[in-house]
Amino acid sequence: MESLSFTHKNDNSSDSPSLSLNNQFYVNPVISCRVEDEEGAILFNPDLNSTILINASGLALWEFIHEPRMIGDISSFLKNTYDDCPDEENIVSDVMEFLSGLLPDYVIEEETGV
Repeated sequence: MESLSFTHKNDNSSDSPSLSLNNQFYVNPVISCRVEDEEGAILFNPDLNSTILINASGLALWEFIHEPRMIGDISSFLKNTYDDCPDEENIVSDVMEFLSGLLPDYVIEEETGV
């Protein structure tokens, strides 16, 4: 599995937020996703006129979080989807870094109360 990655085209972001393993994450419904090829996709936020490029692993994660998911669920999904995943600790770290880069403009974090 390639590392999850994204690239801001119009960087309107501030410092990365702190994530909770107990919260759920899901795509911001205003975001458009255009799959470019097997290498990834472009996410567009019309409210900010901002785009992000994501790779194929990022796209798989993006499609998985159309429903609210916890970080552990996302990590398990990636581990079950890709044969060449790093160990669990590194998967969780990659997922958290990826989500941090998408919050709050592309992904929504919702407290679960746990």
